[in-house]
Amino acid sequence: MSLKSTLPADIYNRIEEIQSMIFEIANGNYNFRLQRSAENNELDGLIGGINMLGEEIKASTVSRNYLQNIYRGVIDLLIILKKDFTIETANHQVLSSLGYTKDQLVDQPFSKLLGPNYQNSLDRIEKDLKENNISVNLELNFLTSGNVAVTHAVSFSLLSGSDDLDTSILVTAKDVTAFKETEERLKRQNEALKEIAWIQSHKVRGPVASIKGLMMLIDWDQNSLEENRQVFQNMQQTIEQLDVIIHEIVNKTGNLFEEEDSLQ
Repeated sequence: MSLKSTLPADIYNRIEEIQSMIFEIANGNYNFRLQRSAENNELDGLIGGINMLGEEIKASTVSRNYLQNIYRGVIDLLIILKKDFTIETANHQVLSSLGYTKDQLVDQPFSKLLGPNYQNSLDRIEKDLKENNISVNLELNFLTSGNVAVTHAVSFSLLSGSDDLDTSILVTAKDVTAFKETEERLKRQNEALKEIAWIQSHKVRGPVASIKGLMMLIDWDQNSLEENRQVFQNMQQTIEQLDVIIHEIVNKTGNLFEEEDSLQ
């Protein structure tokens, strides 16, 4: 004789709902709830207890889906390597930014992303991780599927399981190409500003001092007209020299502003 035939229909249906609720919670759906009936009987007490259990599990446990969403949503490149430095998995950012499919990377050697010239670096990284159990940080060029090198700041860290057999390696990487370009641009601008400062402090000083000296030579009472005319001619030449220098400063300053405007 089946359970269904021995119980009232409403009680049997309620037991099935409780079984479904336990199944949902066991599968990670910690938001699933059953409403207590107005009868407030033993089954309602059981439902209340299971509801409370779901709340407690939800408060203390991060579901697998939640972790997967975090993993996919991280904007940095995340790669998990096996102990032998083959790729176990990679997040969406790795695939989209480097142009690979997951099948092209999983179970492939990590060196596939770096090229043959980095094998010595990988050997040193593996040695540091195993011997010192520390994170290793350095810059590496990742190769896209189109064989274009993209500079990344990369960190390697050990992920240890319950025993040494579960150890894997977490690789996080951030594309620093834009940072490098900005750094180079700032270096160029700094050199240009140094040059402008040098021109202002050295090239401009000479003509200005000459003009001041020539002005002191002008004497309408003591000098002849020809002597004063000669002083003015020399002053005109010096002013023209100063004008050339000022134009040089203006052009260099203008180039700085043009480079900034082109980036906006």
